Amino acid sequence: WGVYVGSGGSSKRAIPGVFLMGRMPEARHAAVAPRSASVASHAATRAPRDDAKRVLRAALEAADASSQSALDANKLGYQVGVRINIDVLNSQSQLFDTKAKLAKARYDVLVGGLKLRQATGVLNADDLKTINALLAN
Repeated sequence: WGVYVGSGGSSKRAIPGVFLMGRMPEARHAAVAPRSASVASHAATRAPRDDAKRVLRAALEAADASSQSALDANKLGYQVGVRINIDVLNSQSQLFDTKAKLAKARYDVLVGGLKLRQATGVLNADDLKTINALLAN
């Protein structure tokens, strides 16, 4: 489906699949914007999401430390008789859940960085080697 811009016998074919309202210059300009502007726009909208993922990762790292402390305290309480086994098991479960979420957040940040580099056209083999080394640890 093509879109025709103009009127009467002077119509000419514009971009296929794009429907423009009237003859507004800004609409035509937006329809034919270069790909680099689209990539830049995509990167700009991604930045807040990437920042949010980094904040989430920092929060999960703090939760990991807290869960480890709670587990240690419950184990000690169990050894001296003021805690029961279920308290230790719940703390252990919470710790493993936090560690899983932290690993997922780290992975998401790394993959997000790769996708951003790919979208901007600067992804190379060294980037993948770096990511592989980080994932191995």
